[in-house]
Amino acid sequence: MQISQPQSTISQLGNARYQFDQCGSSLAAYSHLRVFTRFEDARTDWLALSREAAISPYQSFEFLSMWSDAIEASEDVTPFLIAAQDAKGAPSALLPLCIIGKGPLRIAAFLGGREANFNLPLLSPDAQHDQESLWRLLHDAAKHAPSPPDLYFLRNQPRRFENAENPLVFANARPSASCAYGTTLPATVDELAARLSKENRKKLRKRKRVSRNSVVSNMSTGSAGNADRR
Repeated sequence: MQISQPQSTISQLGNARYQFDQCGSSLAAYSHLRVFTRFEDARTDWLALSREAAISPYQSFEFLSMWSDAIEASEDVTPFLIAAQDAKGAPSALLPLCIIGKGPLRIAAFLGGREANFNLPLLSPDAQHDQESLWRLLHDAAKHAPSPPDLYFLRNQPRRFENAENPLVFANARPSASCAYGTTLPATVDELAARLSKENRKKLRKRKRVSRNSVVSNMSTGSAGNADRR
């Protein structure tokens, strides 16, 4: 089992000054930029990048659109979807972010909140994005958005995912408070359990017993309820 320390990047836009004109790779990474506040507007680019980008299920259009629908009604959260295209109009990058209101501040963060263990950008492998091109993308998105964020807080990002470097983890990123665990799934559950410590296997067996008892209890309750309704 591999253990990695996810990273968090904080970028204060008011104090940031970056020079990208002399970086050829950054300029080549994207030519067109759009910021969407509706998922449907970003759907086409999102689905295209999902087929080729190194991402987790937490970056799927379905998961994050449903999460947004569930959370928007109760919290001050608005989608802030940064979509970039290359000179030919092909999707180059999509950053699945949202704006969160915290007092007087507007903070741009990853969609998914605490429900997403891994946060990643959707990047075309052909675009050759690097840290400078993504700095520029974030800066340009905030500059041209009708309601820009005051800062970016991009937490819980793996430095590498599926053997690909994550260029959105910048050089000044800070380690997250919790580690991230990853492993290759074997053919059977028993093989996976064998990798666990003795203490964790004991906890797993206890949870199975509790779950099994709960199911039996619910079935019994349901049968009684059905009998009463008859």
